[in-house]
Amino acid sequence: MPLRQLAPCAVAALALVASSATAQEELARKVQAELHEGQAALREASRSRRAGDEAKARSALERALAAYARVLEAAPRLKGVPPATLAEAVRVAHYNTACALALLGRTAEAIDALGRALEAGYDDFARLERDPDLDALRTEARFVQLLERERERLLRRAGAEDAPRLSPRALFPYDFDVVAIDGRRLRLADLRGKLVVVDYWGTWCPPCRKEIPHFQRLAEEFGDRLVVLGLAWERGLAPEAALERVRRFRRELKIRYPLAVLRRAEDLARVPELKAFPTTLFIDRQGRVRARETGYRDFETLHRLLHALDDASPEEEGTAPEAAPADDEPPADGSGGPEPPGKTPAPAAGPRRRSF
Repeated sequence: MPLRQLAPCAVAALALVASSATAQEELARKVQAELHEGQAALREASRSRRAGDEAKARSALERALAAYARVLEAAPRLKGVPPATLAEAVRVAHYNTACALALLGRTAEAIDALGRALEAGYDDFARLERDPDLDALRTEARFVQLLERERERLLRRAGAEDAPRLSPRALFPYDFDVVAIDGRRLRLADLRGKLVVVDYWGTWCPPCRKEIPHFQRLAEEFGDRLVVLGLAWERGLAPEAALERVRRFRRELKIRYPLAVLRRAEDLARVPELKAFPTTLFIDRQGRVRARETGYRDFETLHRLLHALDDASPEEEGTAPEAAPADDEPPADGSGGPEPPGKTPAPAAGPRRRSF
C-alpha cells in the first residue's frame, strides 16, 4: 500500500473571509498579513544563508517564528472563516515553525512543533522525509520515532482508502461544454453511454504531471468506452499564453486524450469546494459524478475506481442528473487566479510551499 508521494497543489490562496463583524474582519486581515510576513521572512533567511550572512538569516528566522506564533494565537478567535481554510493555515504555521526552529538549531522545540503540525493534520510524508530544513533533526531519536509513527498512521489510512470510493448517486450537479485545444467541442451531454474522467490540472502542478501517464494508460485500456478530458488551469497567464503552454506541454508528453484550457475562475466553481489540484471526477454513463479524488492517486487506485464504474449496471446508474449551476462563486482569493498554499513549488523561482 504505497504512501501518497505528492501532496496536492492547493488552489486558493488563504482567503480569510471573516464574518461581518468589524473586529473579526480586522483580525482576519491581521492573520493574513502575518502569514505573508512569515513567508517573506523565510525567503529572506534562505537568501541570507546563500549569501553567507548567518546573522541576518537568524534574525529573519526569528521574525518568521514571531509571525507564525501570532497566527497560531489568533486562529482560535477567528470566526466566519471556512474551517478547512483555517485548519490549513494552522498546519502550515506549525510546520514552518518547526522548519525555522530546526534551522536555528533548537531541535527539541522543532520536534514539538512538528508533532503539533501532524496532530493538526499535516500529512505530506514525502516532504517530511526529504525537507532539507529538517536535516538538523534527522539524527534525533524523537524525530525518527515521530516519522515512524506517522508512516504507520498513513499506511493504515491508505489501507482504509483502498476500496473504491463510488457514491450510489450523483455527488453534485455537473456539466461541461468546452473547446479542446485541437478545436473539438466536447459536451458532457454528448457523451452519455460512455464513462468520463475529468482531470482538473495545471502544467505548474507536479502531482498533476505525475498522474498524466496513468490517464494515458486508462484511455488505452478502456478504448471507446471511456473519454478522458484534461481541464487545465494556468495561473497568471493570458488566455493565448495559457493555450500555447498547454499545447507545448501536450506535444512534449505526447498526450493523446483531449485537453482544454479554462479561462475563467468561474469555470472552477462547477466543482463545489474545489480545494486542490489535481482534482479528478469519475462520471458514469448517465453523466453523474460518482467519485471525486483530490490530490495525486497512483494508477492502481484510479484503475479500481474506473473498473467499479464500468461494472455498474444500468439499474444502478439511474436517470440523468440535473445540469450544473453556471454562476457559482469561484474558489479563488480575488487576485485573478488560484495560488498554491503550503510548501509545493510554484512554477516561478521561490521557496518551497511556504505561503498561502
